[in-house]
Amino acid sequence: MMRLIPLVVLCALVGCPRGKQAGQRLKMSKEVEIFDRSRPADRVPGVAPGTVKGWIVKTLGASGAVQLVDGPGPDVYGLRVELGVATRGKEHVALVAARGDVPGGVDRVILQASVVHTLSRADAASLRKVVETVTRDIAFQAGLAVGAPEKAVRVLETEKDPQRLAAAVEIAAVRRLKAAVPALIKLLRHKDPAVADRTIGALVAIGDRRAVKPLTRLSRFSDTEKMAKIIDGIGSLGGKEAQDWLELVASGHEDADIRNLAREALERMGRSSKK
Repeated sequence: MMRLIPLVVLCALVGCPRGKQAGQRLKMSKEVEIFDRSRPADRVPGVAPGTVKGWIVKTLGASGAVQLVDGPGPDVYGLRVELGVATRGKEHVALVAARGDVPGGVDRVILQASVVHTLSRADAASLRKVVETVTRDIAFQAGLAVGAPEKAVRVLETEKDPQRLAAAVEIAAVRRLKAAVPALIKLLRHKDPAVADRTIGALVAIGDRRAVKPLTRLSRFSDTEKMAKIIDGIGSLGGKEAQDWLELVASGHEDADIRNLAREALERMGRSSKK
């Protein structure tokens, strides 16, 4: 049996400029750039750059989440895809990386999707299914990048796939979605550590002080690793509740490093309040 491992797509830094009207579709150029880095002997038969481009454009168009346009423009996102396939004995290892960008974009939502998949046959039909799956993930995240805040909240509340959920957390952070704060607070204790850690950063980025108390309750004093992760965030959020908690940690924690982190966070709070 031949295996295609890992097929990874890192898709794509996509801009989300301030002031973009929620609910509109993301504009993306049909002229997807495809670069096949495989050695000629390793390329999957029937998979030329134009073939991959066709799969991607067709899947994006069918998603309803993007508006495909003919050329570049100030508000049009381009997608660059690199494909590499290498033979390792009886296995075929493929790497696909995609990057989307918009000229002059200010705020950017990072859209990322990755798939590791084992194929029974390294043929065009099998590879197409994987590429289409990843492209749908791009479209899913593109919809969140410019969709109504309520859509992002629904995803945060209901999505089961950790990768999609982590992407939704990141997008809520970049868009500063205050409506997402209650859903994000519930995700602080998500069973996937990557989702939980990203949620801390998202709440800090949004800057809503409703997150202070849940963050202070996130770890025991004995959990120094978790304490170190949340101290700076609580200091960044600020306010009386954050100050009281940091003062308690700075004076009463048994670990000197944790006490120092808390003192530094208090100092930053003090400097910030004077500006």
